[in-house]
Amino acid sequence: MTLVAGDCDQYQVGADRNSPDERVAIRSKAKSVFAEWMVAQILGLQPEPRGSWDDWDILLPDGRTVEVKASAYLQVWHTADAPPSIIQFSGLKGHRWIDETQRRTSPERTYNADLYVFCVQTERDPARWDAFDLTQWNFYVVFRARLEVYGAASLRLSTVQSFTRKLTAEELPGALEV
Repeated sequence: MTLVAGDCDQYQVGADRNSPDERVAIRSKAKSVFAEWMVAQILGLQPEPRGSWDDWDILLPDGRTVEVKASAYLQVWHTADAPPSIIQFSGLKGHRWIDETQRRTSPERTYNADLYVFCVQTERDPARWDAFDLTQWNFYVVFRARLEVYGAASLRLSTVQSFTRKLTAEELPGALEV
């Protein structure tokens, strides 16, 4: 599968336009939106753009919900001699909207999706970094029940790896089947 940059324009995703090489890194704010779009593409879905405060990121055809988290070893602010970033995923728990107008949230933070897809952009060489190259990404799928047992609001990659195995883009759709 090949991702095409123009396909994600409606999601306002792009590389850092101030970078000498636009492929170097996706802006931090856009990284999560890009990952949501990328996962939807891998799953063969064409979701409507959503609000940034929704309780989950992707609705599967069977009604299950997916939260997508993304990180990368190379960041837009890295200098040539900077060490790679430590991979950590935060914001796993959130307040749920408890009214249709989205004006009131639940008092407690909870895991709000059925499945969590953790995406890691693995390329460490700025000259080769390409968000659209799916061979540069690893994916991890964790079910909400596993996260509820663990109870953390954020996880390092090593913890995610202790829960599940690394997947390629080709393997990801099969991992979401029950």
